[in-house]
Amino acid sequence: MRIFALWGLPAMLFLVSLIYLGSSLDPFTPIKTGVFRLFAFGGLLAWVYDCASSGKLFWRRTSADIPLAAMLVWLGASALWSVNKPLAASQWMDVFSGAVVFYAAAISCRGAEDAKAILARSGVPLFFMAALGACDLARISVFPWDTLLIDNRLFSAFSAMGVDGAPPAQWTHSFDGRVSASFGNPVYMAGMPLLLLAPLWALLAGERTPRRALFFAAMFAIAEFLLLATFSRAAWAAAIAGGAAYWLLSRRGGVRREAGARAGAILALVVLAASIAGFTVRSARRPAEFSIQQRVATVADSQDASLWQRAMIWKTAWETFKDNPVKGVGLNNYVVWHPWHQVPFFKSELWAARASFPDRVHNEYLDAAAETGAVGLALLAAAMAAMFGMGLKAARGGGARGRLAAAITAGGVSTALYALMQFPFHVPAVAAYMWTAAGLLPGLASGRDVSSAKIWREAAGRERVLLGLVLAAAFVFAVPVFARPTVANIRFSWAVRHVDKATPEKVMEMMRAAVADEPGNMEMTVRFGMTANMLAAREKDAGRAKVLHAAVRDESLRGLRYFPYEPRLMENLGVALIRLGSPDAAVGPLKNSVAINPENALSFYNLGIAYYLLNNYNAAVYSYTRAFELDPDLPGVKRNLGLSHLKAGHAAQAEEMFVSVLRDAVDKSVLNSLGMAMSEQGNSAGAISSYRRALEIDPGYADARGNLAIELIETGDFAAAEKELMKVLEVNPGSEAARHHLERAREMSGGRGLEKK
Repeated sequence: MRIFALWGLPAMLFLVSLIYLGSSLDPFTPIKTGVFRLFAFGGLLAWVYDCASSGKLFWRRTSADIPLAAMLVWLGASALWSVNKPLAASQWMDVFSGAVVFYAAAISCRGAEDAKAILARSGVPLFFMAALGACDLARISVFPWDTLLIDNRLFSAFSAMGVDGAPPAQWTHSFDGRVSASFGNPVYMAGMPLLLLAPLWALLAGERTPRRALFFAAMFAIAEFLLLATFSRAAWAAAIAGGAAYWLLSRRGGVRREAGARAGAILALVVLAASIAGFTVRSARRPAEFSIQQRVATVADSQDASLWQRAMIWKTAWETFKDNPVKGVGLNNYVVWHPWHQVPFFKSELWAARASFPDRVHNEYLDAAAETGAVGLALLAAAMAAMFGMGLKAARGGGARGRLAAAITAGGVSTALYALMQFPFHVPAVAAYMWTAAGLLPGLASGRDVSSAKIWREAAGRERVLLGLVLAAAFVFAVPVFARPTVANIRFSWAVRHVDKATPEKVMEMMRAAVADEPGNMEMTVRFGMTANMLAAREKDAGRAKVLHAAVRDESLRGLRYFPYEPRLMENLGVALIRLGSPDAAVGPLKNSVAINPENALSFYNLGIAYYLLNNYNAAVYSYTRAFELDPDLPGVKRNLGLSHLKAGHAAQAEEMFVSVLRDAVDKSVLNSLGMAMSEQGNSAGAISSYRRALEIDPGYADARGNLAIELIETGDFAAAEKELMKVLEVNPGSEAARHHLERAREMSGGRGLEKK
């Protein structure tokens, strides 16, 4: 267990910080949580081995034991009332893994030297993150793990799935001008250097060996630089507060002078000055790059979009909490309920513009209140108070223990304050560092060895070997279990990126396998519907297209059991039902979609299609009008609005829409419809001209030629009408409509009607 903490935990932090896969639908979260959970399971097995082989039960009693145990029980119970139980179970597994990491560090840390070793090794990823950060600033996208795990010529971990490692376009240059390194988002990444700044300072300030001092100085400088380069204003403010907390705790602990304090202060000022200069003076080659000056100025901006959007999210979280004040809506289920609680805010012009569909609250305490109620929030507060209590106790002891405890506690203060604006507790790498750092505090606070109780005899050599083999086998069998979300994301990403290359059957196979492994993943279910609908639209065989639309219907219905208020799932379902010939059934989900998100032009557009097919033309006009108001450039919306106006008897409005469409591109069907609108208004000359323009584009366009003939009859030009109708019959001799109007033309001209054969 001790070896696991001293070397295994730093190895885990190295991987969780740096590993990511560009070929995954989500390149960052699933593999990081998989590594975190797997290492936590390894730590649990290491503890079992130590206890079973020695015949003693090892533990370390901490003041956080009862709050942590109660919190785990309550969070587990919340799955009972969670709508999306897979999401709740996933989050509970992360919290449980964090608790295992906490106790692994607590049992193994027996003083300042152990804490120093773990912290020093845990800072190694910063050097690699600096290189990735430099690539970010240079606008170079790097996905090295794909090369190692997927594109490796000697061995590919995913070769059985035929996966290649080309990164999807949406993950390149996502945050130009800001550093996100291997975290995918600058504000996610900011949590790591923010937590490490004070501990790295303590290591530097207390180190007397020049080489090691240089090592710590480099890590501290990199952490400071990376934090600045994220351009996270909340992280900057939290870092200042953490620095003040470290100074105060150090003074209370009696640390009057630290060996490297002066050198460290000079280093910090140099890095700070260089960063401010580099990030304030904008280069002519990169004028759009963020600057410190610009970010600081936005703090006083009352119209700052980022702050307003957060305020909107906080309001929905508060409404969620008010509706479920005691137990909440279930762990990790805020994302399920947010759309429902956001609906009333669309009625406000002020808040409607700030509406969004986030996964998290951007405030950990409101998040806990919304998801786990007042009980969960109280237990979180109790656990945090216990952690800080251990830190304060150790800091008061002074010396090396006190300095490190003060630094870890100060890092915790920074993170706790940062959690008011972001969600560092839910970012896998940051959470892994938090649990590890907190686990060092009990050993620094007590100064005593771990407790133990003899429960059986010490294992013999062969028994130890057998036990080791059994536990190693358990670890091996656990790997695919913890890797399942990552594999699912890789499969799904492969399917999405090979829509134009692979067969529809292969794409559907990969998507189905992915959603089977991740049943509570909303993004997969939504994209499943979008991708399958797109494949069906391309399919020339009606039977195969119907099968694809049926798959969208079934997957959307399944997904709505987990996300009953997700408008994109409702939209996918509505489109599938329309294509399956059930527009009446499509109206319900599409109306729900626009009720949940009245700013979604596409849902209004599809609702218009459903109403049009049901001959409810006035409702179709309203739906298409809303779609047009929200997105005038939506393909087909003006044409369909014109057709609905025409069917509803609004010929003038229909003409206006058709003319607007023709300004962008000349289309024979739109010209034909324009002619019909003009004819309804008695503008025969305009109608005839429009029909003739359509026939210039396609002389075989029977609808336009038939309409032209009818209009010619209305104007009294029977000979010309007869000529046009004969051309229709040449192409389609069985046309009853053409024969009918030909008889009309001849009768009205005094000629003899054509006998029907």
